[in-house]
Amino acid sequence: MIKIKTLIKKYLSNFIFSLVLIFLVIKQAPIFIKNYNKENQKINTIQAHSLVTNNTFSFPRNEKSVLIMWATWCAPCKIEMSRIQNSIDSGTIPAERVYAMNLFEDDYTSKKFIKESKYLFNFISKDESLINQLEAKATPTTYLFDNNSIYKASTGMSIIGIYQLENYLSNKTN
Repeated sequence: MIKIKTLIKKYLSNFIFSLVLIFLVIKQAPIFIKNYNKENQKINTIQAHSLVTNNTFSFPRNEKSVLIMWATWCAPCKIEMSRIQNSIDSGTIPAERVYAMNLFEDDYTSKKFIKESKYLFNFISKDESLINQLEAKATPTTYLFDNNSIYKASTGMSIIGIYQLENYLSNKTN
């Protein structure tokens, strides 16, 4: 009788795990497809406003760069941004090519977060025209730009994402 209960528990837990996995794949598939379809898409240049320096500049820049869409309440965003900052600190990627835009909150909330953070990259004002062009809807979403085109887009945390970013923006290859 104990073996039957153990087997039932084992198969039930495997079944539940499988259902959760299937649900996640079905839920995430449209995001992966959307990101894939964004690759090589041209982006109209915007006049971005720096939340740190108050300067205005054209974005995307005429160079390889990265934009991370984030929010102050997004724990995976903070992990991704910390990994990016570690790569900047180690000299692997240049801070001046990394940009962050708060997707859901106002500039006041972003500035308060920036003031309390250790991040040295560029934070820019929320820009609805850029958000609409990118069709950004989730955080963290990372866009690699090559001049005015999206080279690659990814949503969520990724084990290999930081290595892709480092390889793309590496000081050694640019």
